[in-house]
Amino acid sequence: MNKLEKKELYNQLFKLAIPISLQSLIMAVLYLVDQLMVGQLWRCSDCFGWDV
Repeated sequence: MNKLEKKELYNQLFKLAIPISLQSLIMAVLYLVDQLMVGQLWRCSDCFGWDV
């Protein structure tokens, strides 16, 4: 493999890595928000008399 082929390969891998890392970041944020919302539900269940 010469330098040009390696550069093209790295460029393609970088283009593929960007959406993968963005998806991973979005999923981590959604997981955090989900955990916060469930925590709020458990805390407010006593306020409304829910049997959760």
